[in-house]
Amino acid sequence: MIPPNQSRMERVLADLANEASIPKFHYIKKTCQEAIEFISSPNASDIPVHQLRNRCLQPFQMALETRTKRLSNLAIKGIELILQDDQFQSNLESESEEDWMPIQILNTVYSTPHLQEDAQVEILKLLLNMTFSTAWCMNSKIIIEISQVYIKIFVGGTISVQTAIKATITQMLSCFTKRLQETVEKNKVPRVCSLL
Repeated sequence: MIPPNQSRMERVLADLANEASIPKFHYIKKTCQEAIEFISSPNASDIPVHQLRNRCLQPFQMALETRTKRLSNLAIKGIELILQDDQFQSNLESESEEDWMPIQILNTVYSTPHLQEDAQVEILKLLLNMTFSTAWCMNSKIIIEISQVYIKIFVGGTISVQTAIKATITQMLSCFTKRLQETVEKNKVPRVCSLL
């Protein structure tokens, strides 16, 4: 039974642990339980945000790698919570790029090209929403990393997934170039290249 004071993330992790209760997925269940203990510990507010995210993203990555529909859906739901929940956001990120939220999420979804079509489409949406909503995603390095994930999915994807990727890349690049243009106009920077 889930305690009423449990956070949304703890609930998703508990649901994932419950779904992963068969012996084949015992490692996912164990990692979920460890993540719940970690983020619900009394000193969780003192732990760097990138460590909280990492602890939660580990079981989500494992769940995606199983290619099991129910586990994948719960993993995607959990990743969406990482993007929405203030507990996993910070104005001060680690100096290491590997600890930045967009990079952590991209590392979590690296198995997307091997997932079922509906999971691929949901991850495309998730990455697009991340791009639109996260200031961290508005730098060229992150945009390139996200584009590389899209290209990997495109290469092995079905025609409908490829069509979705074309639309997604177009939206992402349009948004990125619009924000670059706004930054140039705001700062009166003579060349766009100086922002990259």
